[in-house]
Amino acid sequence: MNPLIEKWRKYAKYATTSADMEAEDGEDFAEGLFQGRADAYAECADDLARQSIPVESAISVAQQQVRHWEEAMGYKTTDNPVPLEEYNGDLRGDLITEESEEFWLAWENGNRADMIDALADILYVTLGAAVDMGVDLGPFWEEVCRSNMTKTIDPPTRREDGKYLKGERFTPPDISGVYERLYGEGI
Repeated sequence: MNPLIEKWRKYAKYATTSADMEAEDGEDFAEGLFQGRADAYAECADDLARQSIPVESAISVAQQQVRHWEEAMGYKTTDNPVPLEEYNGDLRGDLITEESEEFWLAWENGNRADMIDALADILYVTLGAAVDMGVDLGPFWEEVCRSNMTKTIDPPTRREDGKYLKGERFTPPDISGVYERLYGEGI
């Protein structure tokens, strides 16, 4: 469950309890005030619950959109990992490189629209690479996000170019562990 949703539900419960206590004391105005807060907090929690899409699901949904395009174009897709000797890594690497180069060119030309287009294309071809590989990138994305957050445990340090460096308590993503949990075999 989303911790923010839980927080709002906790506030709603607290406000409801306060409203009940005020009602027992005959304090109609305070009861109404607390009940109004409880209703507002509950509404916030409900709104968040309706709108929240976990990161894993968002990546997986985007990957499904790419899968549908590939299927419409006649590509054969699978939900199971493809043996590496059957995977067209050369094509996928070339496509990712091509889109990255388009981003650099757009950056050098100061063209924001082309930069955004290139970023979207980088995501598209990367998700296409995952589709062709037969892996759901969502759980791996979640693990990389978890790992990156461990960079925030220690006081952040940066390289001269602005990149955040790993601290002593950084833990790398356990890609092999996620893969084994998902597919029941080692990489």
